[in-house]
Amino acid sequence: MLIMKRFYTAMSLVAVLLYMASISSATTSFSNFTDLSALLAFKSEIKTDPNNVLGSNWTEPGSFCNWVGVGSPVAAEDSE
Repeated sequence: MLIMKRFYTAMSLVAVLLYMASISSATTSFSNFTDLSALLAFKSEIKTDPNNVLGSNWTEPGSFCNWVGVGSPVAAEDSE
């Protein structure tokens, strides 16, 4: 009986952790979309870019964390 109780407790914990991981993943994805949208909206308002920094770097393919002038918590952690 004790083994079954521990099994159910462990399975409940696994279920909660999987649920939390799925919420975290969805939140990150939504956050990335809103961050990208905000950066592209900002870029669209720039009228003068004499060195073409935004035109040559700020493009949608790839991670916007690698764009010139844009920082990200993940990139900051990687550089430490």
